Amino acid sequence: MSFDKEFGKYVCDGDSIDCHVDGGFHCYARLHYDEDTRAPADHPQVQAWERDEWHYFAVAVTVWKHGVKLTGDYDHALWGIEGNCPGDDNSYFRAVANDLLPDALASAQDKIRELCAS
Repeated sequence: MSFDKEFGKYVCDGDSIDCHVDGGFHCYARLHYDEDTRAPADHPQVQAWERDEWHYFAVAVTVWKHGVKLTGDYDHALWGIEGNCPGDDNSYFRAVANDLLPDALASAQDKIRELCAS
């Protein structure tokens, strides 16, 4: 159970990868532009950030089953991740998505139990 695809060497707001997990779950990891995080003055690439050459993003994992969205857009997300930073290949986004996936799936299973009980 993991995301096997990479996001790519250059990413944009809304880029996503997906995977299918046993039990009929369809999982998405989507990037969201993080407007609130700023590069600190001592960051080695702060000048490139000021020129808008790279950004901070969030990775958010959502889980669906049979077309029903079981988790919220930002329930399982990590913000403040550097994207398109010079010298970086953006591979960390997939690693974060895979770290978030188990909790997102557990939440989806909890939601199914909740819906079945009501």
